[in-house]
Amino acid sequence: MKKRLMKIEEFFSRVKDTFRRVSSPVVQFFARVHFHPNVLTIISFFLIAISAVEFARGSLRVAGVWYLLGGLFDVFDGAVARASNRVTKFGALFDSTLDRYSEFLIFLGIGYYFLS
Repeated sequence: MKKRLMKIEEFFSRVKDTFRRVSSPVVQFFARVHFHPNVLTIISFFLIAISAVEFARGSLRVAGVWYLLGGLFDVFDGAVARASNRVTKFGALFDSTLDRYSEFLIFLGIGYYFLS
């Protein structure tokens, strides 16, 4: 069992390293042009809000694409904050708060879809 857990941890570590390597040019671009990480957080929130509307309308595949895109921006905001040395307590709280609102909207959209 312990050997199996090590393989799983190794797999996720490789996936994480690969994602960082692939996304690094995008993160560096945002940091180089001084794009504020909180703007990425807001973009992520609005993309996920669009996803929630699409879920409510029953366009599940379209909603999934919007949700993945929003999640990608949510990953980039923290990476850009670290790369541009703009890590703040407010930014962390802002990101976390909008993440909870995003989750609420997604559940609301999915709930509406199943109730209608």
